[in-house]
Amino acid sequence: MMAEHLIDPTRGGKVLILGFGNVLRGDDGIGPRVAETVAGWDLCGVVALAAHQLVPEFAEPIHKARVVIFVDAVRSSNSESESVSTIPLHPRATASPLGHVSDPEQLLALARDVFCRCPPAYLIRVPASDVNLGDSLSPLAEAGIHKAFDHISTLLCEYGVSDLPESPQNISQSEMALPPSNSSTEETRERAIIR
Repeated sequence: MMAEHLIDPTRGGKVLILGFGNVLRGDDGIGPRVAETVAGWDLCGVVALAAHQLVPEFAEPIHKARVVIFVDAVRSSNSESESVSTIPLHPRATASPLGHVSDPEQLLALARDVFCRCPPAYLIRVPASDVNLGDSLSPLAEAGIHKAFDHISTLLCEYGVSDLPESPQNISQSEMALPPSNSSTEETRERAIIR
């Protein structure tokens, strides 16, 4: 029996925030925008990565992390009643063949199976109403991003990160980072802020 979540929150390792989605599809770019903004907070002990999609290469930084926080847009059926949620994640029973990943649970299973370690992980789901071509956000997504910062701040505090911005929810849209639309996964990983 493998102990997957027996990690001391004060132990070494960084908090990994992994925001994913397509910044050219409106609200689907919530995850990368959140990750890039958190990277700009310049927090000691926090790594924030923005990606177009989840790829097997993320298993390596995941297994080294103290905790992983995924951030993704979730298509909302009702643009006014959806709220931001944080759910704990657990790796799937087995990783998919050939290392293909399509969701955070598969990526966690890959980290566990390849590196014999899977840290605690959470998914922050931010409601999205407009995933049409374009780089602007809907009002629902903008409001959700600000709430996502609160959820991230809470988790960071739980895992010992104390030098947080005073009011992360008061970040304006112009202060939210928008990753370059033509960057590859490798370029995105190179832009990651590691402190």
